[in-house]
Amino acid sequence: MLDKCIKFGAAVAGPRGRDTNRYASNGTQRIAYELQGVMHRRRPWLILIHGMGFDRSGWDPVLPALRRRFRLVLMDNRGTGRSGQPDGSFTVADMARDVAAVLDAAGIGRAHVLGASLGGLVAQELAITRPQRVGRLVLACTTPGWTLGYPMPAASLRLIMATRGLPLQAARRRHTEHALSAQTMRQNPALVGRLMQVQGVRPMEQAVLSAQAMAGGPLRRAAPARADPGPHPGGTRQR
Repeated sequence: MLDKCIKFGAAVAGPRGRDTNRYASNGTQRIAYELQGVMHRRRPWLILIHGMGFDRSGWDPVLPALRRRFRLVLMDNRGTGRSGQPDGSFTVADMARDVAAVLDAAGIGRAHVLGASLGGLVAQELAITRPQRVGRLVLACTTPGWTLGYPMPAASLRLIMATRGLPLQAARRRHTEHALSAQTMRQNPALVGRLMQVQGVRPMEQAVLSAQAMAGGPLRRAAPARADPGPHPGGTRQR
């Protein structure tokens, strides 16, 4: 569940108070990202892909532990944080291409990939279509896709459709509550407010939230893909 998925020190890249944003391009889509951790070649790269309604700040609670072992790539999914707004609807495949563009821009040929919820669908798409870019794949609170995984409960489908007509804050609260287990809601009722606060730092537009909610719907097993050539020839490969 989302609650299971869910500062910067002197020895890490990007201390607080300094603009650490970098940008990658996938066609006309601009994707914001940053690098964190001790930049030592023996530490593997780990890219984090968040779920619906969150930008990279949603990873803050787990970053101190991850930085002790990895060099981190934190990205804002399209339409969230400091990434550009998408033109209309998009798919998980589009988002996987965004991730590949970030790796290219950072000069990273291969990285471990951690995806949560919607980010888990994106991570799987990346592993299927560009397996040479993925070291180890970590999937948290996610599914192999609506047409392949355990059927989404009818109540969940009704919630996704119903929130399309709700005010943005109400839709966020509904989706956040739905992402938490009943036990967590009982034991930590303040968690919804905390997650809402994280989401509200750089709020999303309602259209983007709805597009994210529907992005994984048509996901199906990908056909064999032509091998990705790796980092962009103009980039510098980091090891």
